[in-house]
Amino acid sequence: MTDGCTAKLKTIFLGNEGAFLDTVDEHCDLRLIVGETASRKAKRYFGSSVDFAVERGVATASPADYLAKPPVTDLVISAGFGSRIPPHAIAAART
Repeated sequence: MTDGCTAKLKTIFLGNEGAFLDTVDEHCDLRLIVGETASRKAKRYFGSSVDFAVERGVATASPADYLAKPPVTDLVISAGFGSRIPPHAIAAART
């Protein structure tokens, strides 16, 4: 079911595992993936968000770079982000 809206939200993904990034990419305008290279074991089970970004041409950033100056976006999706997300990073998503 659709409401007729075809615009995709500009989205930033936070996390190392890329298990459902195909779905996020299909329904959102995925602009940035914030993560680090996943371990071999994690890649085997969940995929790698950084590998996904490289394959699809999506920009990447380290967590430290992102937290230093989070870009303004419509939506932030956090999946397995290893630390508490500071309020200034959450505020970067449009409300």
